[in-house]
Amino acid sequence: MRTRILMLALGTLMTSTAQAQSRWFASVQGGYSVSTSTAESFPGGGAFGSSAFIGAQLSPLFTLGAEGGFYGVENTATETSVDCPPPSVPGSLGCTETDRAELDWIQLGGTLRVGPNEGSVRPYGALGVAVYFGQRDTESTITDGSTGTVYPGFPLSSNVDRTAVGASFGGGLDWVPRNSSWSVGISARLHALTGGDENGEYGGDTFVTVLAGVGYRW
Repeated sequence: MRTRILMLALGTLMTSTAQAQSRWFASVQGGYSVSTSTAESFPGGGAFGSSAFIGAQLSPLFTLGAEGGFYGVENTATETSVDCPPPSVPGSLGCTETDRAELDWIQLGGTLRVGPNEGSVRPYGALGVAVYFGQRDTESTITDGSTGTVYPGFPLSSNVDRTAVGASFGGGLDWVPRNSSWSVGISARLHALTGGDENGEYGGDTFVTVLAGVGYRW
C-alpha cells in the first residue's frame, strides 16, 4: 500500500514538473527583412532581420509574451546623365548619380502566439503590437564620367530618427524533437506601421520578415 502511495505521489510530482517545464517559451531568430512599401520615405530592397521572444503558455493554444526585434531595409539607385552639373569637364561622357538609402527599425512590444503546444510539429499564428524606433540614413554622390572624380560638395548625407506604432501578422512552424526542450522553427511576418512624423512619413509603411532560429521550453 505504501509503495502504491509513493508511486502515485512520484507520478504526480513528475507530471507537475513536466507541466511547469513547458509553461515558458523563448526563441531567437534571424534572417531577411524586405520592404513592401511604396512610400517615397521608405527605401525598397532588403537587409538583415532578427527577433527575440519570451512568453508564458496561457492555455493549450495560447502563448503571450514580449518580443523585440531589429529589422533593416536598404537599396541603392544609380542614374547616368549627359547633362552634368557644373563644374563639369567639357566633353564629359556624363555623370553618374548614386543614391543610397537605409532604414533600420528596433521593435519593442508584445506578441500572441496561437497554436498547439504539444506534438513534434507545431504550427502557429502570430499577432503582435509594438512601438518601432526607426533611423533613416541617405547618401547621394555624383561622379564625373570622364575623370571618375566625385563632384565637389559630395557625398551629401542625412540622418533622420522616427517613431511609429505598428502591428505584425503572420505565423510559423516549430519542430520539437521527442523528449526535448529545444526546438527549431521558421516564421514569416508582415509588419504594418501607422503614425510617423507630421509629414506622414512612415505612416502606412510595410515590410516583411522571413526568419529562422531556435527555441527553448521550460
